[in-house]
Amino acid sequence: MQNFIQSGKVLSLVAPAGGVKSGDFVVVGGLHGFAITDAAEGAIVSVSREGVFSAPKAGVEIHQGDPLFFDPVAKLFTTVEGDDDCRAMAAEDAAIDAATVALVLVTPIAPGGDGYDPDGTTIDLVADRLHVKAGGHTHSGGEVTTAVAEATHAASADTATSATSAGNADTLDGEHSTAFAAAGHTHDDLPSADEKDALAGTNGTPSSTNKYVTDSDPRLGGGGPGMLAVFTGSNGAGPCSLPGATVGMNVEFVLNLTDESADGSKFESTITVVDQIQQTDAGDLSTKHFFLIGG
Repeated sequence: MQNFIQSGKVLSLVAPAGGVKSGDFVVVGGLHGFAITDAAEGAIVSVSREGVFSAPKAGVEIHQGDPLFFDPVAKLFTTVEGDDDCRAMAAEDAAIDAATVALVLVTPIAPGGDGYDPDGTTIDLVADRLHVKAGGHTHSGGEVTTAVAEATHAASADTATSATSAGNADTLDGEHSTAFAAAGHTHDDLPSADEKDALAGTNGTPSSTNKYVTDSDPRLGGGGPGMLAVFTGSNGAGPCSLPGATVGMNVEFVLNLTDESADGSKFESTITVVDQIQQTDAGDLSTKHFFLIGG
């Protein structure tokens, strides 16, 4: 790679005011590392940035994985947030009276929230990664933010292109209305609240074993819809007026409303003439009213 300069494990920095001794922690803005050699103020000093280092610490108890802050006045590492960013992570536990702590350097992370609570099982956002441990630290306030991940999909009819969560199904980076509409997808195709309620069915739960019935279902007979009607009998065998009756419709049930008895045997079982039902009984039923179920 033509633009590669170096691995970055060792950097050349300008020694700060007062100069540095070998092993000192050197901070120049967002860069830091441990001095490899002595250097006078303003001189170039090589600093090591990768590995596990032993560094002087403040009088605090430190647990493995704790974020560490550098106190530039005392020149010590501590778990107490100051004005500086988080510069390192503890590689090992260190007792409160220990003079040094083993640490690894991290990219500077600005402190936030109300500080660290050393009790409980916690999740910390440190060095762009989460670490979870018992008796660790908690973050509050703005330290942990919720990021919306960008979802990039193929620009097909069923997927949105580069969609971010906008909290609204109708706006996906402003492309939902165009990309989806171009593919023939609209929210007008979705069932309304009333239609969704109707999908629950009238008896039992709709499923592969409890299906909806269509007009062409042979169980309805005649290939047409069912029929509920009231008609009046005739005086002797002959036609009775039954508007809506179609040829081939099955007469499923006939109830004599006047006598409150089933009288299906007194009429044809299949309609043979449009808008009529043939009375087969020779008796006078002209004063009787009947209820019919046809299908």
